[in-house]
This record gives sequence, C-alpha cells and structure tokens, in this order.
Amino acid sequence: MNLKYMTKAEAKQDKNYFIERADKIRETAKTDGFSIQFKLVGSSKRNMILRNENDEIAHYDYDYQLWIDKNKKAKTPKEIKEYFLDLFREQFPKPDWKVEDSTAAITIKNKVNKNDYDVAIIETNKETSKPNILKHYKENNQYTWEEIRDYENHREELKTIKGSQDWNELRDKYKNKKENNEASIESYLLFIEAVHDVAQKQ
Repeated sequence: MNLKYMTKAEAKQDKNYFIERADKIRETAKTDGFSIQFKLVGSSKRNMILRNENDEIAHYDYDYQLWIDKNKKAKTPKEIKEYFLDLFREQFPKPDWKVEDSTAAITIKNKVNKNDYDVAIIETNKETSKPNILKHYKENNQYTWEEIRDYENHREELKTIKGSQDWNELRDKYKNKKENNEASIESYLLFIEAVHDVAQKQ
C-alpha cells in the first residue's frame, strides 16, 4: 500500500466539521454535569495524516481525545460511554455517518468520503494523577478505566524531536510503519513507536 501525506489545506475542512459538532456536544454535556474538552492528538495533531494515494475515494482518520474534567453526577464508565455515544449519533446521523462503540474509542465513520474520527474518552486518575482511558471489553461487557500505555514516556520523547531533520525522519518512519502494518496496529500506537525510534536514534 502506497501512502502519502495530506496537506494542511486538505485536512482543514474535515477538522472544522468535527470541531463544530464537538462544540455542540460540549455544551449539551455541560447541562448534564460534565466539563469536557476535545484535543486533537498523535499524528493528526502534527499534520501527519496519511491516505492511500491510489484510492479514488481517500480513506484517512483523525484521532481525538475527549477529556472529562468534571463528572458532577458521578456517572459510571458504562453510563459515560453510552451517554457520549448517543450525543455523537445525534451530531453525526445516519445515513451518511456510522457511530460505533469500539474497545478504546468511539469511532465515527463517514460512508461518503470514507474518513473516520476516533475519539478516546480520557480522565485523570485522582490517586495517581495519570491519564486513564475508558475501555469497553465487549466479550464480557466490561467497562473500565485503564492507564494509557507509554503516555508519559511518549510526551517526553516527543519533546526531544527538534529541527527539520528529526521531523523528516519521524515522517519517514511513521509512513513506513503505516504502509507495512500487517497486524493492523492502531495508528496512535504506530505513532508512539515512530517517536520512540527517532528519540532513541534507532
């Protein structure tokens, strides 16, 4: 599979489309006791969005985090996931959109132009002060908060990447990992791997 990076201009329209709807979700959630914010993360944040250059209709995805700062009504993980699934389904309705409950995110699929938004729900663990991600294991219908893997190390390693040479190397490594992703590893994990490789000069 041959991939190419999208330009900022190409990605801007889809980002703006999401932001408009995220703002509405934030306002609705506020009336129900939530204080939340959305963050564009990983390769998406750094304009490193890859698409298949051979497809007539491109497929690409954007990674967002929905951070819960306050949960005044003390909703359970299950209630939180179902609540935000409903809000996203209102803002991204059928038939053009499909909103799915995946293990570690809410996946929003566009059936027309094939671009996706993956939204992970995050909160800070009050005991450890570390970010936790909400996961739903469908095999046993278990909802749980789990510490995000390699989050702190990734943030520190990302700070070491400076200058055009390092960033070009990161773009090359990430693109190579995406093109050879036979195990279908999630994009944000591939980005973490690429950052680690460059930071360690592997």
